[in-house]
Amino acid sequence: MTNIKTSSIKSLKTTKYSIMPTGPMNTLEDLDILDLLAYILSMGDKENPLYQK
Repeated sequence: MTNIKTSSIKSLKTTKYSIMPTGPMNTLEDLDILDLLAYILSMGDKENPLYQK
């Protein structure tokens, strides 16, 4: 991983393109997407109530 100091950033520019590849969510079933959201929202804590649903 490379750390960059914010003071070394000269400019920011928005783009209409995403760094995320297109289509990976299209390969998942609905329950897989819900599991992924539960994992992200609970920050991986298996004791979180989100995993109980």
